[in-house]
Amino acid sequence: MSWDSVINLYAESIRESLNLDGAFGKSLDLGEVVKKLRGEIVEEDVPSREFERADLFVSHRLEVHGLENIDFRIYLDKRGIDKKEEPSGFVKRYEIGQAIGRLFLQFFKHPEDMPEEGELEENMLYHKFFDLFDGPIALTQDSCSFANSFLMPTKEFIEEVKKSGYNDGRRKKYNLAQISEMFLVPKGAVVKHFNNSRIKGTVRNY
Repeated sequence: MSWDSVINLYAESIRESLNLDGAFGKSLDLGEVVKKLRGEIVEEDVPSREFERADLFVSHRLEVHGLENIDFRIYLDKRGIDKKEEPSGFVKRYEIGQAIGRLFLQFFKHPEDMPEEGELEENMLYHKFFDLFDGPIALTQDSCSFANSFLMPTKEFIEEVKKSGYNDGRRKKYNLAQISEMFLVPKGAVVKHFNNSRIKGTVRNY
């Protein structure tokens, strides 16, 4: 089993523990998910230094220490999100999905094992992996894999992909724009998740 597959299964197990079975796209309220996890989302107009770090490739940052009444805060770089070619709402959801991935990979082992309020702990099992490889870049890649499965659960993803497909006589093709609209995520995320799902055929923007 690949490392991506491990991350994907972990994301699916988190969804199950949060009672999100069958929820995706418009039925998946990420604001409510963050609240349930004792966090909050803040949009910022002025990028912080962390937003500007080229090695992170993200438009969010995560704060988990020294907070009152909450366990974590997700800051979204509004300027960075608006600059991207994809619809800003889709990018925003994907950034939140990545931040939730970072939260569970770095700090929570599982919702059922979440620490008491104010006792957020490092997930040392993941940190052993993190320290062996590429640090922030590895974490960004893993949080993307997590976000893909968290926002596009495997069962529903395969069903929606098949609905969008047609056969041109040579190879099965699937509608990238339609899938992106269904799950409210950027097209690049759909392509990566499609490739990891090993569905036969190609996904095209038509």
